[in-house]
Amino acid sequence: MRVRRERATDFQRLVERSSDVVFRYELTEPRGFSYINGAAERVLGYTPEEFYADPDLFLELLHPDDRALLRQHVAGQVRTGEHELRWRHRDGHVVWTEEQIVPDYDCEGRVVAIEGIARDITARKQMEAALADREIAFRDLFETAPVCYHELDAEGRIIRVNQTELSLLGYPEEEVLGRYEWELHSDPEDARLGYEAWLAAGAPTMSIECAFRRRDGTCIDVTFQGQVLADARGTRLGVRMIMLDTSEQVRRRKRHLALLRVARQLAGVSESREALRVALDEAVALLEADSGVVLRWDEEREVLIPLFDSLPSVTKLTPLPLGSGASGQAAQRREPVIVNDYQHSSSAAPGAARAGVCAAVAAPLLHLGRLLGVLTVFSERPGRQFGDSEVEVLELLAGSAAAAVVGLERARLDGVLLAARTAQHEINTELGVTCGFIELLMGDAALPEHLRELATEAYQGAMQAANRLQQLRQISQLAEKDWGASGPRTLDLPRSVKRPRRRPRIKCGCNEP
Repeated sequence: MRVRRERATDFQRLVERSSDVVFRYELTEPRGFSYINGAAERVLGYTPEEFYADPDLFLELLHPDDRALLRQHVAGQVRTGEHELRWRHRDGHVVWTEEQIVPDYDCEGRVVAIEGIARDITARKQMEAALADREIAFRDLFETAPVCYHELDAEGRIIRVNQTELSLLGYPEEEVLGRYEWELHSDPEDARLGYEAWLAAGAPTMSIECAFRRRDGTCIDVTFQGQVLADARGTRLGVRMIMLDTSEQVRRRKRHLALLRVARQLAGVSESREALRVALDEAVALLEADSGVVLRWDEEREVLIPLFDSLPSVTKLTPLPLGSGASGQAAQRREPVIVNDYQHSSSAAPGAARAGVCAAVAAPLLHLGRLLGVLTVFSERPGRQFGDSEVEVLELLAGSAAAAVVGLERARLDGVLLAARTAQHEINTELGVTCGFIELLMGDAALPEHLRELATEAYQGAMQAANRLQQLRQISQLAEKDWGASGPRTLDLPRSVKRPRRRPRIKCGCNEP
């Protein structure tokens, strides 16, 4: 008996010193705690005496959402098990406990008491909450990162992919997971061979530029970086891959190279119309448009005259007034214009609208502020939208074309001037000789009167020819306006230049122009 009492005393001491709350709660009268150890005060802030004195105190401290579970224990509906409960500490903060509750039955099977152990797991729950918050933050970072990310297993199948990549490629997650990574490339076979060659080389990382194919069939340029994932023994577990959308950079690089090519082409053309044709063809190609048109500005009529276009042959374009269509608006404003909803635009040009144009972008052909015409491209695809990058390219092409046209016209006029000056020099020499001979002839007193009259008439004719030559010297001041005309233009010198204030003196035998 003494040994048993000592063991009971030792057990009682052990229970009292436990950090866990140990209790027995009687469900029959007198209802309440028949035992609760001192850990209750350490866990909940209330002494055992306070729990003995108030049978309902523990129910008041229990979180309302957890009371139903405790009632199930009291009713005998839950036999055994561990449960997590929330309590209100004396100072107001929430305490989490892990409860091991066992119902005690009488001989008739009725629950007469519940016994249990409650362990304070508040610190653990706080750590779990912090980890959950970090997991949410990490997941959000993973899904919304500004780079595409996916992981592959050892066989090259995609086992994880973020939302950024799914949005970029247009796939739902279930259509990507489990697929071989190279199946998403624009050239799957080439990508597979490259992937296998990289792994065979044993390099831990790789970086390449390639193209992926979206779900809608379009391709996108990307910069691709991969890293092998391996365990401590070096066994390959999979591959981690990061992908950046470089479509805009690649597009800009291609456009830059194309603009350089256009500049070289324009430098090699010899006709204004050929330069404009080059600009139109390149504009349609670079902007991924369907057609286009070049229009010449007629200053006298104040309309845009279509020179040539790549619209369907059944479409007939008519002269456009200022403000009509994208071309007319660009000419009126002297700046590029975008019309992305062409069919519903109140200012749409009838010819282009009938041709099925859905979007248009136009840039004026300007040189030193002077309007020469307009370069316009069209898209006939519904939903196609032109943007600032297309405007930038078209404006550069229009500027280059305008400069080329003006340069070619100046070169043509320089050729005319050179020929005119050469002819002037030769004619002036002949006129000088002629005038000198006539003056000598008229100085002969024995010259018959009828011959003198003829000599005087010839001298006057030579002087008139000299005046025409003087006017010819000012031809370089002409402003050639009809640069887009396909045929030759007749220059009316008296109307194009000012008349000299006095007649030039032509000295006998002088070769000066």
